[in-house]
Amino acid sequence: MEAMAAVIAVLGTPMGAGITHVLRRRTTAYGEEIARRERLRQEGIDAYCLYAGALHNHRRTPAHR
Repeated sequence: MEAMAAVIAVLGTPMGAGITHVLRRRTTAYGEEIARRERLRQEGIDAYCLYAGALHNHRRTPAHR
C-alpha cells in the first residue's frame, strides 16, 4: 500500500508541474493576445483622430484660385 502511494506521489508531482506549466503558458498567451488587440484598437483610434484633424484643417483652409 505504501509503495502505491509512493508511485502516485512520484508520478503525480511531475504531472502536476507539467499541467501547471501548460496552463501558465496558455494564460500568458491569452494575456498577450488581449494586449495586442488593445494596442491595435488604440492605433486605429489614433489614426481616425489624425485623419479627422487633417480633414478639419483642410476644410477650414480657404481655397486659393
